[in-house]
Amino acid sequence: MLFNREGDCLAAKLRADNVHSAEGSEELVLPEIERQQRQGKEVVFRADAAFAKPEIHDALQERKVKYAIRLPAHGNLERKVGQLLTRPVGRSRFW
Repeated sequence: MLFNREGDCLAAKLRADNVHSAEGSEELVLPEIERQQRQGKEVVFRADAAFAKPEIHDALQERKVKYAIRLPAHGNLERKVGQLLTRPVGRSRFW
């Protein structure tokens, strides 16, 4: 599902339950980004770690879209930068 900042659903796509959660997402996301840009709107894209794929990053950069995509968990990296990460009170660290 693709939402705007007001929470309105702009697009949705049903996928099989045995595929990656971002499978085929470009077919949903990119046409909507282009439609919004044709209307003169600035597009900012935010997504979870499932969208951290080079082809998505490249497509967003080609369209000059600002984006924030969570990186997948990476134990070695988390251990190295753990002391720099802050957590809300009551939220434990998992490593």
